[in-house]
Amino acid sequence: MVSYGFKTDHSTVSMVLNIIHSKRGPGSFKTNNSILLENDYQETVREAIREITNINKDANPNTLWELIKGTIRNKSMKYSSEKRIKHHTVKQELLNKIQKIQNDIENSCSYTDINIVTYLENAKQQMTDILETWFKGILIRSKAEYIEGAEQKPFFLQKRRTELKQKLL
Repeated sequence: MVSYGFKTDHSTVSMVLNIIHSKRGPGSFKTNNSILLENDYQETVREAIREITNINKDANPNTLWELIKGTIRNKSMKYSSEKRIKHHTVKQELLNKIQKIQNDIENSCSYTDINIVTYLENAKQQMTDILETWFKGILIRSKAEYIEGAEQKPFFLQKRRTELKQKLL
């Protein structure tokens, strides 16, 4: 809305933005904000920006900006995907180690080797840390969906937490 300003020759422009109810379109994407603090990710994005600006030195600034945004989006998706795969692999290897040690302990019926028991406890603690980080992520997403009105109650989280605790034990 444009209106006349008080004691000035300029007009006042005011607008109301309804950001809460905005829908995501094909021009936007979501990313995990925690990767923004990782040095590897920052260096990957910096290098991609350097590369795209060197290739398109004579491009229109608006076109260059669109290219940079698209490159950042692609690099972010690739980095997140690789990180998720790596994290899943580490988790799976840890679960396999825990299972193998537990089987060795059960088959040998000897609990005297303190190194094996200590290693098992350390592996279980690492798995607990991984799951705690995962739970925190679920909580944040659940709260965000609840606030946005997409979810009535975070029932899924409680059910999933119970399942994973039983699986770990």
